[in-house]
Amino acid sequence: MSKLKKSQLLGFCLCLVLLFATQSCSFVNKMVRSQGGRALVCGGGGAVTGAIVYYGCDALTGERAACIAGASASALADGINCWWQLSQKIVDDYESTRKTLNYDDNQGTIVKILAFDADKTVVHPGEEIKLHMSYALMSPYATQEIKLEQKLKRPGDSKPIIEIITRQPGTWGTDQDYSVKIDPSTPEGKTEIMLELKLVDQQSKQDHDKRIFCFTVTRSNTPPPNQLCSSANGGSSALGTYQVNQNTNIRNKPSAKANILARVLSGQSFPVMQMKKQGSSLWYKIKLEDGREGWLPSNMGTMKKN
Repeated sequence: MSKLKKSQLLGFCLCLVLLFATQSCSFVNKMVRSQGGRALVCGGGGAVTGAIVYYGCDALTGERAACIAGASASALADGINCWWQLSQKIVDDYESTRKTLNYDDNQGTIVKILAFDADKTVVHPGEEIKLHMSYALMSPYATQEIKLEQKLKRPGDSKPIIEIITRQPGTWGTDQDYSVKIDPSTPEGKTEIMLELKLVDQQSKQDHDKRIFCFTVTRSNTPPPNQLCSSANGGSSALGTYQVNQNTNIRNKPSAKANILARVLSGQSFPVMQMKKQGSSLWYKIKLEDGREGWLPSNMGTMKKN
């Protein structure tokens, strides 16, 4: 094989390897935001890329000195690209969360529960429910390490489950689910699960937040109305009040392509039960006067937080 063909083949292989490594690193970056995790993932990814490039180059050309130089350059480029992608994601998430909370640096470090609900509101003894939560942390500094106490009180627990975690500012917990099995001996009626988040060693006007999810335990398929929680989404309190400033459609999912649930008029106000980021858009889950709940984008009005 001529040197030209070897060089062309080597260049093509390098492009494929770098493309694969970049996409793999980008996927992992979605889960890792600490500086230590960043260094481990990006350093490890760069090392793997360099090793693949070196052995591929050596097998094709046998020119080890040139292969070492190429592998080193590839490893460095992959590591830098990985670090940049992760850093950009942190900045984007920080700015998006700042906008969601209408945050001002004078507020200091704050925590706000955005959603706390479950996959069902009526449960039979012995069944499981899956809790879902998301929350936002904000600080004047995008890379600040914030220590947080997470307290969860489930039915049947004599004491709440307490966990100390460290996070950077941003939106967290969106894909985190807890499975809770309802004890077969649990009596029928309304039952509550409590979530409380509190900043550790920090004081501010919003250094803690608490939400309660209410559900009904029943042994029948149609429990009496007086056993049901007041909210169709469980007993979670509203995050705030949203006033619509133009006529708009309420949809059954947070998407402009979702089915229309109702139409509301400019000037109407509704309690906000949940916030959710969908791509670059923020959506509010509101509760209508008839008890139904639907979604509308955040740019259709103004939000007043509780």
